[in-house]
Amino acid sequence: MSFFESVNKRQLLIESLQKRKLLLGPESFNNISDYYLLRRYIKRVSEFFEISDYIVAKVIVKVPIRSRWYYENEEKEKKLERYLIIGLDENDSIVVFYSDILFHCTNYDFGFTVDLARFDNVNVEQFMAENRFFRVQGDIVLNIEKVENVVNAYLNSLYNDSLNLIENLMGLEVHRRVSDIFTELSMTTVVSPNEVRVRGCPSNLKIDKVVSYVSKNIILSDIFPFYELVFEEENITNNPFNRLLLRSKDNEFYMSITSFIQHRNERELVIRIDFEHAPRTNKLPLRVFFENLVEESKLVENISEQEIEERVGRHIITFKNAYPRGVTVEREFPISHRRYNIALSTHAYVTNGTEITLSHPQHGTKTVRVPASRIWIRHVTQPYRTVEIKNLLLLRHYFT
Repeated sequence: MSFFESVNKRQLLIESLQKRKLLLGPESFNNISDYYLLRRYIKRVSEFFEISDYIVAKVIVKVPIRSRWYYENEEKEKKLERYLIIGLDENDSIVVFYSDILFHCTNYDFGFTVDLARFDNVNVEQFMAENRFFRVQGDIVLNIEKVENVVNAYLNSLYNDSLNLIENLMGLEVHRRVSDIFTELSMTTVVSPNEVRVRGCPSNLKIDKVVSYVSKNIILSDIFPFYELVFEEENITNNPFNRLLLRSKDNEFYMSITSFIQHRNERELVIRIDFEHAPRTNKLPLRVFFENLVEESKLVENISEQEIEERVGRHIITFKNAYPRGVTVEREFPISHRRYNIALSTHAYVTNGTEITLSHPQHGTKTVRVPASRIWIRHVTQPYRTVEIKNLLLLRHYFT
């Protein structure tokens, strides 16, 4: 189905490009910026041709050469070839893109694989031979990934998109455990998710004794339940490093303790905890920590799918049922008695299968049905500088 279904509009476009004069008014365009974009460059069109369902017009743009000195007969500007890509949206309105390269004008060029914008109601599953990017309305693209186990898919999304938060939380609690060891000795420390600092220390401090003491006194049994802490003391003089093995029935990983003295206004003792792969690591420490958070907070039992509405530009997108993209998990560690409220979030919508309604004042209302899946909302990819030029034209139109 061609984008140019309106013969009169297509003919007027061709005549406009031939005469280098715009014969169509703003009402024929998707947006006033599309109208101004074509009007701005139409006099510079050197040639035009059709590719796929689009008309591509080559324009010549002159760019000044910035230089302090110009020699005789030297060019003071250079000419560049740029392209206007002109098509029609589902409402028979003209859309215009600006590009510095010649596009093939396929769906892939614009960031989607299947165009469903012309269908009022459509079941996406019939087009899903593999994970796909679907243009569903205007510039809205849905990236849809079918899933077998919806709960696992949801937890994976929370984990992947909240990874930095989870890492900071685990690092903070582990280093607070190190701080607790020094607090028991009446020392004051400065704690961050990456290290513990003890300000003021002697120059003859035996770092190996510090590392050995921390190794023997740190308690992690409530952070990593069902894991045994295997301590093997290194018999090396003044060794600033020790590696402990955390081992469960079917998994293991290393915890490394590093210590050194840093010279600032005062000498500072620095202790850092890091986690590393071991020979039998099949689950990362962060994943173990996250799964314990989920289990202890009974996250899965306390969430359910709900109707969710999101506004993207002038589009209102409503998911009839999907898991919330943000949840708060409460966790109190029994040994330290510290409580955390953890706000986990995901960029994806996860659903057992739902109807998605999209409404727009210009494009109307339509419904898309999807199977059990993870869904991300994307935009049609704008070719080079299209957004910048259209914003410039709109700001000029409304505010000058």
